[in-house]
Amino acid sequence: MKFVSKLSNFRIMLKPGIPGNPIMAIPATQGVHALFVDGQFFTDEPDMIGMLKGTKQYNRDYFSVEEESTDPYAKSRKSSEPAHSVMEMGQGSHPGRVLPAPAAVNPAIKEAAEAMLTQLMPAIVAKVREQVLSEQGTTTTAISETAEPPKAAAKISKAKAAKAPEAAKDTTETVESL
Repeated sequence: MKFVSKLSNFRIMLKPGIPGNPIMAIPATQGVHALFVDGQFFTDEPDMIGMLKGTKQYNRDYFSVEEESTDPYAKSRKSSEPAHSVMEMGQGSHPGRVLPAPAAVNPAIKEAAEAMLTQLMPAIVAKVREQVLSEQGTTTTAISETAEPPKAAAKISKAKAAKAPEAAKDTTETVESL
């Protein structure tokens, strides 16, 4: 049987639920409810039909009609579901959407940026190098001795030679042989 309400989202409680009481070992019982979706409720259960016709709201908030008949409130009732905008998605993006071309870079701005980078990069590299070395627990001189070109290594070894004369002779000979 079909029941119709003027309201689009109407719920009526036909039998209240009883909460459980764990102290007295009483289990909870569910109530009986009728939910009118878009103003309509369908049921074929005779108990449910009898409960729906036996309430005070029957013929006031809702009434019964034949299942083939049209809903008299269909034109005036608003849907409980909002309008959806559906669009086709192709590979994660909308197929009708066209992305703009990347902007052209002004050559003067590009040259200025490159000049600025060439000025800033040595300081940035030195700062990052110091941070990495401090995190690793090594000193800059230990790495610079091994990483420097042979001429710089020779200067460093000559400076150490003033402190240790016999060690300096060995290092200068090996540096000059390179």
